[in-house]
Amino acid sequence: MISFIIIGRNEGLKLVRCIQSVKQIIVQNNIPAYEIIYVDSQSNDDSIEILKQYKDLIIINITGEYNAAIGRNIGYRESNGEYLFFIDGDMELLPDFFFEIFDNNYRLKYDFVSGDILNYLYDSNGKYLGKAYYFKTKLTNDSLTSKVGGLFCIKRDLWEMVGGMNTKYRRSQDLDLGLRLIKHGVKLFRKKEIFVIHHTIDYAEKRRLIKMLFKGDFLYRGMLYRNHIFNRAIIAMLLRWDYSFLLLLFCTSISLAFKSFMPIFIYIFFVLVRAFLRSSGRIIKLLPEFCLILFGDLQVLLGLFFFYPKQKEIFYERIQ
Repeated sequence: MISFIIIGRNEGLKLVRCIQSVKQIIVQNNIPAYEIIYVDSQSNDDSIEILKQYKDLIIINITGEYNAAIGRNIGYRESNGEYLFFIDGDMELLPDFFFEIFDNNYRLKYDFVSGDILNYLYDSNGKYLGKAYYFKTKLTNDSLTSKVGGLFCIKRDLWEMVGGMNTKYRRSQDLDLGLRLIKHGVKLFRKKEIFVIHHTIDYAEKRRLIKMLFKGDFLYRGMLYRNHIFNRAIIAMLLRWDYSFLLLLFCTSISLAFKSFMPIFIYIFFVLVRAFLRSSGRIIKLLPEFCLILFGDLQVLLGLFFFYPKQKEIFYERIQ
């Protein structure tokens, strides 16, 4: 059996599109044994009421603290499938990918697998901005990776082997899962084919980034680095996302060792140059970019040394 586990909050019509795409895959590929589970994180729109029209859909509402890790763990608890297919409620599955990862007997070909993602980008007001590949350019080769994301299919025994997701991670919970599986010799097999269209706010949208800063989202990245400091796969993540943080860490250490502020000035100059490049030389955007990089790096630094959230208790109710 395949368990399609969808998580979401206030996704509205995007969630309907997601459910319909799952149903299309089931019908088009004649999947004989399946279940569709939707786990809602206390939506205050009409998401749950809309979904009640689907009588074969299992609907669950989180009644306690919520995050993506909690939602996916609940979906697993309520599932019966040998294969767990996780998808976010703002994603739309493309039907032709199915037999790229399942054989003709509906057995999963890979232990832990995902595919390429095409983003449909919007601003904070819902205005459509355009398309962009999740990995900047379209994937041309299959690969093994530690970077997971919100879309993946995994065998149940592997999920159980690592205990599912860490609920203390409000952000970066998927990366933590991938890094813990690597310790057991399992990497995500990333297929080059596009599996989903992802309807999302532009990742570079300033209001989104500012909101992430105020919510303390970058603290979780610092905690991720600390928890996996001896995992070689973490190096690639650091070099790709947080190279200015690495410079901050180095300059702070030198500054403390030699009791001099000069290394800190070197870091600030580097951030200024990076902000200038990100703002394309436009002075009006230079200060916001500078602040976003600076405070993001500081949050990662604080997360690395001082951020120790606890695992969350799970409370939920089954609505349908």
